[in-house]
Amino acid sequence: MALVTVFAMALGLSMDAVAVAIVTSLRSPRVTLAQALGMALCFGAFQAAMPLLGWLVGAAAGPYLRAIDHWVAFVILAIIGGKMLYEAWQGDDAPEARDWPSAGALLVLGLATSIDAAAAGITLTLVELPILVSVTMIGTVTFLLVAAAVPLGKRLGQRWGTAAEILGGLVLIALGTKILVEHLTA
Repeated sequence: MALVTVFAMALGLSMDAVAVAIVTSLRSPRVTLAQALGMALCFGAFQAAMPLLGWLVGAAAGPYLRAIDHWVAFVILAIIGGKMLYEAWQGDDAPEARDWPSAGALLVLGLATSIDAAAAGITLTLVELPILVSVTMIGTVTFLLVAAAVPLGKRLGQRWGTAAEILGGLVLIALGTKILVEHLTA
């Protein structure tokens, strides 16, 4: 039963990363396999590392993490989503609107999508699996889902263009807002 619990947690934690992968790749009609795997590796690594950090820090720092994690995720996702909306409304003349994110930008996105995983990692002490099995499963599930999401986003971007980019920006802002509202009303 513990394995099913951790798998369900992995699916839930990976959804933010999957949404960001789709949105990011729809903006970039030319995505290489190396870029897709790089994003999947980055997001998977963050999704594995943050619960491990939460588990290591434990209950002592849990309230502090929970006090700010939603604000950090909201601000980062709102800024990225707002930038996407701005670039979509600027039209195709903005060359940076189609560039694949730099390594630094991928790290920021990886962090933004995994902050809540640190708080979730605190609950891993209650699961009857070794912590390394748990975080490996979380990271692997995220890696696989993000690797599948990138080509999906690429196809959506090729088909729907600017409309998909606008929708993507709105999705990121909504995702950040959802995270914020869930934590403020919990």
